[in-house]
Amino acid sequence: MEYQVESGYLLFFQAPLAWWAWVLILSLPGLITGGALYYTFAKSESNDERAFYLGFVLFSLPFFLIPFVFQSLYEGLRIEFHASDRQIVVSDNTGNQYVAPFQDFKAYAVHTSSETDDDGRTKYTYELELVRNTGATIHLFETGSAEKMQELIELARSYLDRPLAGSLERQI
Repeated sequence: MEYQVESGYLLFFQAPLAWWAWVLILSLPGLITGGALYYTFAKSESNDERAFYLGFVLFSLPFFLIPFVFQSLYEGLRIEFHASDRQIVVSDNTGNQYVAPFQDFKAYAVHTSSETDDDGRTKYTYELELVRNTGATIHLFETGSAEKMQELIELARSYLDRPLAGSLERQI
């Protein structure tokens, strides 16, 4: 999720995959298919060779479905903190939305996880979630920087002032 300040509200949104990521995803099956078709029609001398190279084409075809699978998983999720209306609006790319008043939320929660590599370096990941009175949470943001998380918490609290469940400094 990404975030930005719009006119009058704080917006958390699910960003679509960048164009260069699509190029990287589709380049490998494209190269396999292109090479196999070239060898099938230009270099093959027998039907056995053609069948062998066409097998590579058939092997690479499911990889071209990755964009369609990803597009079906992309929800276009948007979470808006409207300070003027004192409500949170959760919507997706289908046009459906859920509106909840500020009093339905009791706190922010920061989940910290760490991963240590073979050299002993530790990498931290911080996840910010908004906790409802029922205990359910809404995932807002994830980062590897404690400073960026602290800035975001201050920004979010300027729109919806709720306590932080646990201390970010203690979690570091």
